[in-house]
Amino acid sequence: MNLNININNSMNRDTYEMINSAMVIIKELNCEDLIKNYNGEGGFMFPSNDEIKHVMLQISKNYGGHSGASLAYTMRNCQYFLSNLFEWNDICSINN
Repeated sequence: MNLNININNSMNRDTYEMINSAMVIIKELNCEDLIKNYNGEGGFMFPSNDEIKHVMLQISKNYGGHSGASLAYTMRNCQYFLSNLFEWNDICSINN
């Protein structure tokens, strides 16, 4: 799933910045469970859920460089890392 992560849990800087920016917003909005469990119609590319749309809008405003595809990719990565926080914590320790 996470194609930009190598065996040492390092991630290219651009991918890390996109995902980290989104994870910060997700935490601020207290919607970790919503993102972690979301598998609604349209996925993250064309979400039908208004709460998901709101979260994604806030993420886009914060990062500013997303296309629709990069935002959907980022959201799927966030979904994965919210279910695997130990991996995310390892990546953060390497990239900070």
